[in-house]
Amino acid sequence: MEKESDLSTTCSDWLKLKKEEIRKSSEECSEDRSKFCKFVIPGGGRILRCLMNHESSLSISCKEMIKRHLP
Repeated sequence: MEKESDLSTTCSDWLKLKKEEIRKSSEECSEDRSKFCKFVIPGGGRILRCLMNHESSLSISCKEMIKRHLP
């Protein structure tokens, strides 16, 4: 992030937490993503939509990750 050094400590800590959540989420769905969404270009929620389109075939950990990240 370009201006990350300008953030308050609270905001910076929150951002680090979110980055770690994204990294873990990526790990939880990596096999499913490779299997079902291999050719989907990341960005704009395309990978999440792809995974949701294959929800019935996803691993349990990936399904749980999606549920945690949806409102």
